[in-house]
Amino acid sequence: MFSPLISIVIPIYNREYTLHYCIESVLAQEYGRWELLLIDDGSTDHSAEICKSYCEKDEKIKYFHQTNAGAGAARNRGIEEAKGEWITFVDSDDAILPNHLAQLVQHGEDRDCVMVSTCKASFSDGKLQRVKKDENKERENVTLTGNKNIISYLYGDFNPYQYANFACWDKFFKMSVIRQFSISYPVDVPSGQDQVFVARFFIHTEAFAFSNKGTYALVPMGNENIDHLACQLRTPKASFHCQEVNYETLISLYKHTSCESVREYAVNYILDKPFTRIILPYTLWRNRRKVGRQQILEFIRQQMLPIAKEHECELHLLKNERYRAYWKMILNGQEGKLYDQLYQKGLRDYIKNGCRRRWQKILSYFS
Repeated sequence: MFSPLISIVIPIYNREYTLHYCIESVLAQEYGRWELLLIDDGSTDHSAEICKSYCEKDEKIKYFHQTNAGAGAARNRGIEEAKGEWITFVDSDDAILPNHLAQLVQHGEDRDCVMVSTCKASFSDGKLQRVKKDENKERENVTLTGNKNIISYLYGDFNPYQYANFACWDKFFKMSVIRQFSISYPVDVPSGQDQVFVARFFIHTEAFAFSNKGTYALVPMGNENIDHLACQLRTPKASFHCQEVNYETLISLYKHTSCESVREYAVNYILDKPFTRIILPYTLWRNRRKVGRQQILEFIRQQMLPIAKEHECELHLLKNERYRAYWKMILNGQEGKLYDQLYQKGLRDYIKNGCRRRWQKILSYFS
C-alpha cells in the first residue's frame, strides 16, 4: 500500500494572527504519516512562541529559526531538514482541508508530482471562516507520463494564464527528484521564486497527476502590515532581475521540451511583468518620492528597450493589448510621454478613490 511520509514545510514571517488555523489544518489531516517543518524566517512578533507551543504538543512538528532571508531561503531550509519521501509547501496564511494529504496517497503512486485544485476561504476575528467552491471543479482528474506530454498539458490545455501553474503550494513533489537534480529555490529572487523552483522541477517530471478536489484553501490577507522581502519596494533594476531569472528558467523549460506553449508563456511573462511589477507601481503618486521619473526613464531605456527590440516581432503574443501599445511607445522613443500618461492616470485614480472613501465615511455617520 502506498503510504509515504510527507514533509510539510511552512515558511513563516510575522504571522501570529494566522498561524493557529494554518497549523491546526495540518493537525486535522485524515492521513497521519506526515512531519511538519515550521521555518521561522526571522519573525519579530509572537510567531516563534506559537510554533514552539505546537512542538510541545506534537512530536511530528519541528521548529527551525533563521535570519530573515525570504520565503525561498526558508523553503530551502525545509528541503534540507525534510525526512519525507514527498514534500509539499503551505503558506502561513493559508490552510489545507482535512483530505489534502490524502490526495497524494490516492494519486501519487509511481508519480513525480501531484497537483491539486484550490479553493478559497476567508479569515475574520482570528478564525478561518467558510471555504468557498473549488476553482477547478469542472476539470477532470488527469494522469500523464512523459515530460513533453506533461508540460504541453500544464502550459497548454490547463491554461497557465488562469490557473496557478507557477505555485508551489498546490503541489506535492517527490523528494528523490529534488535530491537527484539538486533542485532549490533561488535566494536572490525575492518575488517569483516559487515559479523558478516549479519550472526547475518540471524539467525532470516524467509522471504527473492532477486532482480536481479543491483541498488547498487560499486565504486572501494582504501584506500591508507585514514587511516581507517580496513586498518591499526595490529599485527597478533589482525588481527586473526577478523577472529575468523567471524568464530564463521558463526558456530552459522550453528548450528542454520544445513546447511552443511554454515559449509563448515565457514571452508573455517578460513583456507583461515589467509593467505590472515595476512601471505601474513605480508611477503611483505615493511611490514617486522613492523612485522618481528620471530613474524610471533610465530603466526603460537601459533595460526595457533592449527587450522591446528583441521581442518586437512577438508583441502580438502579448495577451494584454494595452501593454502592447505601451511597448510600441517605448520602441518609438516615447517613454517620457508614457510615464507622464501613467502617472497622471494613477494620480486621478488616487484622488477619485480618496474622495469616494471619504464620502462613504460621511454617509456612514447618517446611516
